[in-house]
Amino acid sequence: MATAAACLAFGVASSASQAQAPASDPAARAEARICALHQEADALARQQRTLIGDLRRLEIERDLRVEESRKLDAEAGALQAKMAETQAQIEAERAAIAEIRP
Repeated sequence: MATAAACLAFGVASSASQAQAPASDPAARAEARICALHQEADALARQQRTLIGDLRRLEIERDLRVEESRKLDAEAGALQAKMAETQAQIEAERAAIAEIRP
């Protein structure tokens, strides 16, 4: 960020001195290119922070879905066990009724 401000200050000073220096001044062109590269690097750093934040948010959402899936799997397993227990009770009651009938 500081480099962008320095490049901006250089750009103002450079534009004032461009009237005095020829456009083909290698030092001025190099400094302008360095400033442009610093600005691009700063922009990429901001973009990277945004992408890293998005990636972390997506990772958290994925982890949340995985945990929800595990919870639902556990609940489904408990319900299947309860259904099997209920089915066994029903069969036992049917057998008891069959024994009592003449």
